[in-house]
Amino acid sequence: MSRMLRNSSKLVFLGLMSACLAAPVAAETSADELEALVEQAEVGEERAQWQLGTLYEVGDGVEPNPVEAVSWYRKAAEQGYADAEFALGNCYENGIGVQADYNEAMVWYQKAAEQGNANAMCALGLFYENGRGVEASDEKAAVWYAKAAEKNHPNATAILASCYLNGQGVEKNEQEAARLFKKAARLDQPEAQYMLGLAFERGVYEKQDFAVAFRWYQMAARAGVVEAQTRLALLYLNGMGISRNVEKGLRWLELAAEAGDAFAQYQLGRAYAEGRWVNADEQKAREMLELACDSDYEDACRALSQK
Repeated sequence: MSRMLRNSSKLVFLGLMSACLAAPVAAETSADELEALVEQAEVGEERAQWQLGTLYEVGDGVEPNPVEAVSWYRKAAEQGYADAEFALGNCYENGIGVQADYNEAMVWYQKAAEQGNANAMCALGLFYENGRGVEASDEKAAVWYAKAAEKNHPNATAILASCYLNGQGVEKNEQEAARLFKKAARLDQPEAQYMLGLAFERGVYEKQDFAVAFRWYQMAARAGVVEAQTRLALLYLNGMGISRNVEKGLRWLELAAEAGDAFAQYQLGRAYAEGRWVNADEQKAREMLELACDSDYEDACRALSQK
């Protein structure tokens, strides 16, 4: 497997190392639904207590109140409700309604994981990888990622793939990395979709196929993976795997550059310098190259030095 893929996995998956669950989204609980939920929670129904905590955390049907959210999470967690144990651990990890405390977060994540909660298993993997509340251990991190991956946790599966690709906490195994990237991508994990696109573009996992690479990049790009946005742009601009479309290509390239992707900034800088895809514009070329150089993109710095 190419060094490019290994390096890409290290960079792309840094974004996954901060959370095992996306932030909950408010869904407009009605007044009647809220009243019924409160009644259930107040008589000790643990699922209702957990749900009520979620409403207070995100401000769904009530004013956001992280302290109240923690109170309800704790009531359900103390009854052994795994989702609430995970939620309480997340509050302690991130200082939501309580003083941040990695040791206390670890306690609740462990309780939830022991009951089979995949989010908690993934979180334990992150804690062991980063030495939060425990001594850092890539090997123990990989064990927990594997447990979560067995339960089809998308992020844990993708992170475990990266572990196998880079030999982090496990013996390097590129075939297993490929299998796990495919699994995570099919679970709609955006970073894995990007990695799979890169593999098909480079002809690493299977026969090189730009059309398949395009489809995976498109999914990842729409989910906000800036590296995928850049690769998708270049396929459009060069007519690889898809009919050439300069307008769409430039739109994706500009979007990635605005998000801070140095490679996209460099490509735009070159385009403006050479009058390729766009009208030549020396000022815009320099601006883009300087942005890329500020991010230590060596080719951009070299291009600036030659001007």
